[in-house]
Amino acid sequence: MSLIHEIYLVLKSIEEPFSPNCIITEISKLRNQSQLRLNEKSRVRSFLYTESKKPNGMIIRISHGKYDRRVRVENRLKNKILNQIRSQGLLLDEDYSIIKPNLENKEAIRNFHKSACADKYNANSRFLAEKENELINFFADGTEIDVEALKPKLQVVESGTIESDLFRYATLLWSVPVSNGFGRRVRYLLWDQNKVLSHKP
Repeated sequence: MSLIHEIYLVLKSIEEPFSPNCIITEISKLRNQSQLRLNEKSRVRSFLYTESKKPNGMIIRISHGKYDRRVRVENRLKNKILNQIRSQGLLLDEDYSIIKPNLENKEAIRNFHKSACADKYNANSRFLAEKENELINFFADGTEIDVEALKPKLQVVESGTIESDLFRYATLLWSVPVSNGFGRRVRYLLWDQNKVLSHKP
């Protein structure tokens, strides 16, 4: 039996990520504990490296000195993607195509985006820990708003200002997640001039 044949036999039987030394040990077991020669060990390492570089090779290098079978890596990735899709409240048909969600009302839209909003909020945990107690004081309670007396004032938000922090904080409270977008974006705050002195937009 050739060395390459032995490598393939071991690769088909191994059930977890492996190193070159692991393959060398398993081949040794195939040979009834007969140790591989130095040049054979080099050939094993060379084979794994070369095979992992092929677009459709049998194995994939997953970290320094660690490999795994392509089919397992692809299945793990596929399952991770499918689980993420399902965690967003989406349904899949038998062909794994996404079934169009029913978003006929605001509550359905909020629920649909709930997970993404939570991820966005958690990703800004450091900012929130440092700024939230200060920024929350700029927001009026619903009972404090007099719609009839409202005097709206639009303010352009400049980078590196308290208004920039306010805008960032406000977007984290929305029921629909805000994307970073592309290109130049102009941000605004809408203030009630009746509340300006108390710092509440």
